Amino acid sequence: MKLLIIISGIITCLPVIYSLAPRWALRKLNDTNFSSESGLFVKHWGILCLMMGISIIYAGLNPVYLPVILSMAIFEKLLLVVLIFQGYQFHKNSFYKGFLSTMIFDLICSSFYIFYLNAY
Repeated sequence: MKLLIIISGIITCLPVIYSLAPRWALRKLNDTNFSSESGLFVKHWGILCLMMGISIIYAGLNPVYLPVILSMAIFEKLLLVVLIFQGYQFHKNSFYKGFLSTMIFDLICSSFYIFYLNAY
């Protein structure tokens, strides 16, 4: 189980590419162009994903921190799911469509974390 937490933390870190190469990431992963409206969001989001992923990895290696860090991760991931879902519902553009895989991953992780914390 802890290995899955560490792997989910590593995958959670991957969107850091949006901070390092936002134009490339938006064009290749979201099929949209970089703009001032999306640029700040995606750069900041990439950094937050890196920080959350590192925290999840740390919690997987140090179980005493699991309840707190996984609770924060559940909150963050479910909030992002809601934001992506709302954005896609109202705008139906490629910017939000490109984040649908993120939404699915975050739903799976949140469900796993909730299950894990209930069994903890």
